[in-house]
Amino acid sequence: QGFPNFDPPDFVVRALQQELESRADGGPQTRHQYTRTAGQPLLVELLAERYSRHLDRTLDPMKNVAVTVGATNGLYLAMKTALQRAGQGEWEILTLEPFFELYRAQAEGL
Repeated sequence: QGFPNFDPPDFVVRALQQELESRADGGPQTRHQYTRTAGQPLLVELLAERYSRHLDRTLDPMKNVAVTVGATNGLYLAMKTALQRAGQGEWEILTLEPFFELYRAQAEGL
């Protein structure tokens, strides 16, 4: 990210102007470096297609598939999702020792 102290090269400025003036697909294209936090759409669509066949049921790529940045994030999201389904006030997490220390920290953070 950062805060550059120089102007971008002319070819970058021209490319941005062309992109913003483009009328392809009904309007200006405003692509940027970010994607949805649960995974790039094409990737989750392919994963949904693959796992729909594997699980023998249709998965909605935007609702049933999430791509995480690692196991820590994936574990946190899985725990949070399970607890949300339990309903407010009915949360209880049981672990058997020995357990991965991350479980305690994440459970306390929920």
